[in-house]
Amino acid sequence: MEITFWGTRGSIASPGAETLHYGGNTSCVSLLAGGKTFVFDCGTGARRLGTALLEQHRHGLEVNLFISHCHWDHIQGFPFFAPLFVAGTSCNVFAPHEHNQRLHNTMAGQMQYRYFPVELDHLGANVRYQELREDAFKIGDVRISTRYLNHTTVTMAYRLDYGGRSFVYATDTEPYAAQPRAWADPDKRRFIHSQDEELAQFFLGADVLVMDSQYTPEEYPAKASWGHGTYQYALDLAMTAGVKTLVLYHHDPIRTDLAMEALLRTCWQRVASARSELVVTAAAEGMSMALPEHSGPPLEATRTKLPQFRHSIHLALIGASDDVADMATKGLTDAHFALRRFDDVQELTAAAVHQFHPHLLLLQPRRKGEIGRMVRQLKGMGHYAKLPVLALLPEGRSQPVQEAFDEGVSDVLARPFTVSQLRARVETWLFRAGVAVDRRSRARSKPRLPVAV
Repeated sequence: MEITFWGTRGSIASPGAETLHYGGNTSCVSLLAGGKTFVFDCGTGARRLGTALLEQHRHGLEVNLFISHCHWDHIQGFPFFAPLFVAGTSCNVFAPHEHNQRLHNTMAGQMQYRYFPVELDHLGANVRYQELREDAFKIGDVRISTRYLNHTTVTMAYRLDYGGRSFVYATDTEPYAAQPRAWADPDKRRFIHSQDEELAQFFLGADVLVMDSQYTPEEYPAKASWGHGTYQYALDLAMTAGVKTLVLYHHDPIRTDLAMEALLRTCWQRVASARSELVVTAAAEGMSMALPEHSGPPLEATRTKLPQFRHSIHLALIGASDDVADMATKGLTDAHFALRRFDDVQELTAAAVHQFHPHLLLLQPRRKGEIGRMVRQLKGMGHYAKLPVLALLPEGRSQPVQEAFDEGVSDVLARPFTVSQLRARVETWLFRAGVAVDRRSRARSKPRLPVAV
């Protein structure tokens, strides 16, 4: 594997004298493995990458472009990626499946004539689009695995395994418990949130982990729910997972080269005090890393089943306060989502509810210990025991989060969280449950149930 960094900055490009070393271009990383070209994100750094690729491959270039998500700083280089204008070039674009819009339409949006002189359908290259859910598949001899992250829209991490080596790209994610760290207790290394533990499993033994570390622990409390993590969070996960090299990534636009050097020294001190063998560096534009191949076990693809496509997806909100109900109404009621509010779990047994047939449950306990009662009731209610259950908690401290998971909920979303974060987490769990919106434009065969909130 050969890894090169073309864009390292997050949120917005920040060129200038103070960012010359680590770079001012937004997210873009290339990787060569098994004779294939892989690109991760297409921020402004993609412009220089495109030029370099055409210098090496005048004809027959094939690029596999993996988009973590479609926020602007991760796709704004796409209209300036030179291979797209060359006939004979093939570009396979992969990105997370979204419930409400197709990938082609999202990529075309920023290339409308109002914003750009060349529209998407006028590109010379052969561009194909593939929407992904959590899965594992192969391109040639390279296995690609995917996992959802914790951002303000559906966002995906990618793991590539080839030749006994492994590379993980995981940007735009924050701690699941809305804390600057993944561990509740640094001495015991116990995770606050089980989704962080599962993310560490996805990173397990990686040779190189490129991970969002936009904020310092001091900055994070004011940025909680913005969808980005800290270097302490990245260190927690990398050391737990036995990662060999952690590359700090998605640098904050205000972070100067001098500030990055100071941040790195802090990381090195922490690694040394933990007696860890983890190597920590920070992504810099033009930086390359080579991983020599060595023998490893054969890699298999494990494709998941297609989801069940529904014209209307029903969500049950149980025990919610008025402010949470308002947030849910704003984020989860549109042409495809129907939300219904219930005061208590027992209301799900009413005959009218069986017609509503929810696909996912959102629970908000009103007092200590209530989440356990609510989950136990659900377990005795047949169909409802199999649905994803998201607990909405007033705070992300370790004990209530752990108690909710011990009671058997699928996931916990703790305050502070935004409308967009709530929607992203719901969409993620619907995909995991095998349910997706049918985005075809044909008329529905059945009338849509009214929303009752």
